[in-house]
Amino acid sequence: ILDGSPLPPLETRQVLAGLLMVGALSLRFHGSVEARRDSQAIDLARVREKLDQVRRADYFAILGLSRHATPYEVREAAQRLEAEFDPGRYAAYREPGLREQLEEIRGVLAEAREILSADELRAEYLAGLGE
Repeated sequence: ILDGSPLPPLETRQVLAGLLMVGALSLRFHGSVEARRDSQAIDLARVREKLDQVRRADYFAILGLSRHATPYEVREAAQRLEAEFDPGRYAAYREPGLREQLEEIRGVLAEAREILSADELRAEYLAGLGE
């Protein structure tokens, strides 16, 4: 665009910026299909890995925390993981059952946050683990 414009480069950029601001112009990025496919494969592998962990591990392992983590650390870890596995982040993925898997993960994360953030519930949970 800059090379074909009769305006100086700075003015061309200003015109383009103005057109973007008023919505008369939009940007499209042409990333390679392979790169997008690889990125989706990595994301889906992460979902499968976390789902497996949710189904077999204890809350501390799921959140990636030690048994001595503070309630603050528990809440922060849970919030970070809930954002990572937010179904909206995967809206463009066409994977069967993905939404249900994400909801299962987020449900366990919320449960882990609730139990490990409360001293009494945490003590009961640890007693149930034999600790």
